[in-house]
Amino acid sequence: MKSENFDQIVRLATLVNCNYELSSEVVELDGRISNSTRSLKLARQVDDLSRRDTALSEALDKAREDIDRATHKIHARRRSLQERRRHLSELVEKEETGTATVASTSKRALPLSTKKRAKTIRSHLLSTLSALFPIVNLNSTFTFSILGLTLDHHNPIHSSSALGYTCLLTLLLSDYLSTHLPYQIVYKGSQSYIIDNISNIRGSNAFPLHAHLKKDHLYRLQYAIYLLNKDIEVVGVVYLHKRIC
Repeated sequence: MKSENFDQIVRLATLVNCNYELSSEVVELDGRISNSTRSLKLARQVDDLSRRDTALSEALDKAREDIDRATHKIHARRRSLQERRRHLSELVEKEETGTATVASTSKRALPLSTKKRAKTIRSHLLSTLSALFPIVNLNSTFTFSILGLTLDHHNPIHSSSALGYTCLLTLLLSDYLSTHLPYQIVYKGSQSYIIDNISNIRGSNAFPLHAHLKKDHLYRLQYAIYLLNKDIEVVGVVYLHKRIC
């Protein structure tokens, strides 16, 4: 009886010892698993950060390429504008030189009586034009009417007719004064338009000189009026010069 109790105590002690060893192994395995899990999380984070760094580097490279292309276009555009300005200056200088040469040659070639006759005829033609197309200054803000018509934003028919008469008068004056207009006027009554062959414009370089337009196209009419004023300035300068001479 005592021997059996002793054996049970020995087995119990053995089991307790085994349980302790198993507990130690479990704790050790748990620690290893925790370390492995932590390493995996860190590896995932490193991989995610690497992908983000690659994406940011690619985006930065693309932005640099876009900036380089835009800078190249700006420089090319600047060179083109400088070249056009230089070319335009040369054309103006040639035109002025040619006009001066022709005027000088004409002065030497024409007899005094012929010059007086030409001046008389020109004055008569200009007086006739003034009578056919009366221009009146309406107020102190330099608002003018032609044949009683003005640029009226509320009346596109009147505005288009006024612009048509102005185009016709400008063309006739340029013919009588033998003046080249920098911007070509295509006269079609109240549907006239003007062509800008000087500027580098995308799309159509013909601008309407009539008010029958949609609201989002009114800027083309405003630019056309601006070009027409430039033609009128040229005619006015030539007229004053010939009047003095």
